[in-house]
Amino acid sequence: MESNKQLLEDAATENTRQNNVLRAQLAAISTTSRREEARHKNELEQVMRKLNALTKHHTAALRLADALRAELKTDQSNRTGARDATRAQLALAHTENKQLRAHQQQTTDQVRRAGITENKLKAEIERLEKMLPATATRRPTPTTRTPTTVTASPPLGNALSNHQPRPVAGNPKPVYPRLAIKQRLQGDVILTVSIQPTGAVSKVTLKRGSGSKLLDNAAMDAVRHWRYEPLPETALPESRSDDIPINFRLNSKT
Repeated sequence: MESNKQLLEDAATENTRQNNVLRAQLAAISTTSRREEARHKNELEQVMRKLNALTKHHTAALRLADALRAELKTDQSNRTGARDATRAQLALAHTENKQLRAHQQQTTDQVRRAGITENKLKAEIERLEKMLPATATRRPTPTTRTPTTVTASPPLGNALSNHQPRPVAGNPKPVYPRLAIKQRLQGDVILTVSIQPTGAVSKVTLKRGSGSKLLDNAAMDAVRHWRYEPLPETALPESRSDDIPINFRLNSKT
């Protein structure tokens, strides 16, 4: 009996030991499995992160490609528009060139006809002059006078600051146009001249006309060749211009 009891105890002890070994092995397997599962999970997360990054890069690349295609399309459209605009400008320039040539030809024809008319007019004037008495062809000399009114300006510490422009001696006098004499034209002209510091006349404008372009042009043609005494550096802007009255009067015997 005791031997059987001992055998049973030994069997129970062996069974307990084997159970403990199995539990230990199972625990080790479970621990290993959890570690492997965690490792696989980490690897899977890394793969997912890489996949997400690649997806983002792919999306960005697609957007960039779309933007480049749109930019290329816009650039092609702009080039087409610029090419069309250039062609239109060239066509317009060609048309304007043709119009300019036609206008130039027309102007040349008008000048040629005007030259012929002027020659005929001169011949007619000479013929009429020969028919008129000698006193009728006498050319009245228009009179010019220097303005006596000086605009007062506040002194600037230099007496020359109120300098009044003065014409030099020997300036040409306006010539009374023959046609104006024939037409018995008279009148008063007031011209305004702009004077350079050197005394040369840079601009002549008609301040008040006589009512006859013949007289106005004759006065302006003469005054354009006038000269003044050089202006000092301290001359005021008012001193750089001058008003010139010119009177065209016919002799009562003419």
